Amino acid sequence: MKKNYSTLQYGLYIDHRRAYIICVDEKNEMSGEELKSGINTHPRISGETTNKTGLFRHTLNKESQQQNKTNNEFKKFCKQVAGHLKKVNQVFIFGPSDAKHEMQNELESRKSLAGIYTAVETTNKMTLDEAKRFVKSHFVK
Repeated sequence: MKKNYSTLQYGLYIDHRRAYIICVDEKNEMSGEELKSGINTHPRISGETTNKTGLFRHTLNKESQQQNKTNNEFKKFCKQVAGHLKKVNQVFIFGPSDAKHEMQNELESRKSLAGIYTAVETTNKMTLDEAKRFVKSHFVK
C-alpha cells in the first residue's frame, strides 16, 4: 500500500501581536487563520524612574527584566505558530518587524521541518485578506 504524501505551501505573516497562517494546497486552494500572541510589548511600570539596588548593592534594571520576559513570551508564540504547520513543502515568511527572522530561526531549529525551502521578505502591516493575496502572488510566480 502506497502512502499519499501531500505537501502544502505556507505563507506566514508575523509581527509581535499576531500571526496569519495561510495554507495553499495542491489544488491552489487557500485557507487562513489568525493567531494572537497576547504579548504586551511595552508595559508601563508606575513609579519606575530610576534603577533600584538589591541585595549586595547589585543594580536591578526592571526594563531589561521586562524585555527578557517579552522575548521569552514571543519565543513561545513562535513555537505555537510552528506547531500549526503540517506536511510542509515551502514556507514564505513575511512581516514588518524582526519577528520574521525569529520565526525563521524557530523553523530551522525543528528537525521535522529540516530541509524545507524558506523565503523571508519585509512588508508593511497587513490584514488577513491582504496577506492571502500577497501569498498567492508569491507562489504563482
